[in-house]
Order: sequence, then C-alpha cells, then structure tokens
Amino acid sequence: MFFIVFLAVIFLGIAGFYFISYTYESKNRKELETQLALVESQKNKLQEQIEEATREKLALEEKNKENEKLIPELQEKLKIETQAKELLMDEHESLQNEIVQLEQDKKDIKIALNVKSQEVIHLQTRLNALILERDELRAKIINASPAGASSKASKGEDLEKIVVKPSSFQHTKPPLSTEVLLVNKTYGFVVLDAGKPEGIELKDIFEIMHKNTSLGFVRVEKIHDTISAADFLEGFNKDKVSEGDQANRVN
Repeated sequence: MFFIVFLAVIFLGIAGFYFISYTYESKNRKELETQLALVESQKNKLQEQIEEATREKLALEEKNKENEKLIPELQEKLKIETQAKELLMDEHESLQNEIVQLEQDKKDIKIALNVKSQEVIHLQTRLNALILERDELRAKIINASPAGASSKASKGEDLEKIVVKPSSFQHTKPPLSTEVLLVNKTYGFVVLDAGKPEGIELKDIFEIMHKNTSLGFVRVEKIHDTISAADFLEGFNKDKVSEGDQANRVN
C-alpha cells in the first residue's frame, strides 16, 4: 500500500514536472516565435532598405557616369569662356588706353588750336600792318612826286617838321599803351597795335620806349580797326626803334 502511494507520488511529481516543463517550453516557444516574427519583420524592412539603397546607388552611379562625360565638355567650355574673358579684359584695357590717349590728343589738339588761333591773330595783325604800311608808302610816294608837292604847296601846308616837347602835352585823353608792330625807317613811320576800338584818334602823340629809354615821339596819321600808322616827329631816334617797343599816348 505504501509502495503504491509512493509510486503515485512519484508519478504525480513526474507528471507535474513534465507539465511545468511543457508549460515553460510553450511559453518560451511563443516568446521565441514572437521574437522570430519581429526579427523576420526587421529583416524584411532591412531588405527593402537595402534594395532601395541599391537602386539609389545604381542611379547615383549612372548620374556619376553622365557627370564624368560632362566634365571634359564643361572644362573645355570653361577654358573657352576664360580665354574669351581674358580677351575681353585685354580689349577693355586696350580701349581704356585708347580713350586716355584720345583724351590727351584732344587736350594737345586744343592747345595746338589755341596756339594756332593766336598765331593766326598775330599774322592777321601783321598782315593788316603790312597793308597799312603799303598804303602809307603809296601816300608818301604820291606826296613825294612833283604833283603831290605842288598840291601841298598850293594848300599852304607847312613842310617843316614839327618839333614836339614834353612840356607842351596837356594829357586831355585817357592813358593808352600799346606796342610797335612794324617799323619803316626809310619813310619814317611805325605801325601801332591799336586802332579805333582802343580810342586812338588822328594826330594823337605817342612816346616810343625802347628798353625803358625814350626814343622820341610819333604822331598818328592813319587809323584802322585794329592798327594805326604814326609818323616820326622831329628828334625821333629811328636807329634804335624796333618791333615790340612800347608806345604810350602823351596828349
């Protein structure tokens, strides 16, 4: 009886052990199956990510190949554009230099024009002086002829030279200074660089100064717009008079 009970206890113990073991294994199996399903799910996701990454990799490799083909073309284009830019820079610099040179030429031409204008004015004045000298010479030639002398005698003109003294000047006219343009020592007259606009009048008396030394006096006999002719008066030092001497009105 005791033995039967003992066997029953052992059998129940073994049965309980197996039951507990089965229950544990079942639970452990479920947990493993759950973990396996989770791992399988993660694996599938990773597989999808790998496939997506592989596709992107292939696309990038294809794009890289295209870029590698484009690089030489772009390099050549960049080279051409760089050369064109350098050419434009050189052309721009050349144009800038040309503009600077043209501006300088413009200034030089303007200066030359001013010089030429002054030269033309001077030459025109000289021409007018020569014309006046010619007219004066013609008049003196006519007066020197017998007909001219008889005409002067018939009019009762005094042929003696006039003597001018500084003490006789009344200085009734405004001061006027100019210079001698031409000198004719043979016929005894000078051409002055002043005319009607400056207020010169017939019979005006001018003192001629040569290097601050008085050479004597001249009297205006003819007046034009810009120049006048004046005859030497008695005592005038015609040997030293020259173009450029100063002439000062004294009456």
